[in-house]
Amino acid sequence: MNGPRSPLLAMLGVVSAFVMGLVLFDVGPKIWEAAIWPGLVRIGLASPGEPKIPECNAKDRACAARFAAEAERFERVGQVREAEFVHRAAAFAGEARAAFMAGWLHEEAYRKAVGERLRSAVPLPELDSTGAEDLPRGPGFVALVEKAEEASSPTERHRRLAYLFYLRASIDGFAPAMNNLGSMFQFGLAGVHERASADLWYERAAAAGNPVAVLN
Repeated sequence: MNGPRSPLLAMLGVVSAFVMGLVLFDVGPKIWEAAIWPGLVRIGLASPGEPKIPECNAKDRACAARFAAEAERFERVGQVREAEFVHRAAAFAGEARAAFMAGWLHEEAYRKAVGERLRSAVPLPELDSTGAEDLPRGPGFVALVEKAEEASSPTERHRRLAYLFYLRASIDGFAPAMNNLGSMFQFGLAGVHERASADLWYERAAAAGNPVAVLN
């Protein structure tokens, strides 16, 4: 026959239950968001719904974080088009990191499509009409993006949009975009191998604090 539990054991039981509750409360939702829910979406048993564009100024830090969180909601489940839609909206509003993320999604799609054949034989049309000094903002930039959407193929579309969004983010001072823009020139994703242009953007990226650019 069991005797009464000692006060020490009873206290240990309460503490253990309390700690387990904290763990489940803190870790449980993270496991759900990071692994379980994305898995359910990928096999069609759940849906993230439609993208919701925050109604705030994307250049405000708190608002930019809301845009980023909304885009990440779709990135986690592999819905790149929806994620790009959110990043694009913030980029059009002048948020540099969002422009970089939109460019990165398009570059990744281009690389996935062409494999090791990264260089395009056709120079980007935007090379003749857009530079760091004359890239328009607002409606003018939107018009350039819409024109790039009319590219002859999905692969070409990704390449052109990657360049435009990287250039937009670079002009607005986002160092990782400067580095990736330099990479586009170095490895021919812009349709030309221009080491001088690559070095220019690498140097700007390094000066802006990007450690990767120092190695290029």
